[in-house]
Amino acid sequence: LVGGALNRILVAELGFSIALVGLLFATPQLVSPLRVWLGYRSDGFPLWGRRREPYIWIGTLLGATGVVLAVNLAVNNAATNLLLTVGVMLAFVLYGIGRNLAHNSYEAFLAERFTGKARPRAMTLFEVVTLVGSVMGAGALGAALRDFDPARLTTIALVTMLVVLTLTILATLGQEANLNVTVAAVNKARAMPFRQAVRELVLADPQVRTFFTLILFAFIGTLAQDVLLEPFGG
Repeated sequence: LVGGALNRILVAELGFSIALVGLLFATPQLVSPLRVWLGYRSDGFPLWGRRREPYIWIGTLLGATGVVLAVNLAVNNAATNLLLTVGVMLAFVLYGIGRNLAHNSYEAFLAERFTGKARPRAMTLFEVVTLVGSVMGAGALGAALRDFDPARLTTIALVTMLVVLTLTILATLGQEANLNVTVAAVNKARAMPFRQAVRELVLADPQVRTFFTLILFAFIGTLAQDVLLEPFGG
């Protein structure tokens, strides 16, 4: 919905500038450094006795809320109203935070759920299915929005986000109960303050810094060219 349909609709149908849409769709990557802190919280500060499931659910809820808010504000002439435009930007920030929280926590959950040779297979399958699902979802939503209508767009956004929330709960509910995450593991994660963890485990490794920078700009570049090309393709 976001990468395959909404970017085209914002430009071609709702009159947003390409530069602004490019910034909006780069937001999840621009706020992605938060993943370090979010992962730290998930590791050392369980919610309701779970380290992953609640964070995945909260992240998905925040992301879904951001998308629904962005769509509802965008169809109400946000392109010509500064206050509504700021609202759309804040909604995309909310979407970016939620997406990073859910994605980060789910990857950590997979790393704990699978061990040995099964772990890289599980992570690879997760990424492949994510990409395939994105392509299929974009095609289906594009067909549903072939004849653009603001009311139809808001309805589709709401239904899609409800489906995402439902699938997220089905995919994770009760799964973490099978993991042997001990109190000692939580205490170990919490023992090192966040700033110290960033300084000693992240910033101290030049390969981590280089790789993070490369991935950040690669994703921003990919999304930026997509924003430029989608309206013409549409």
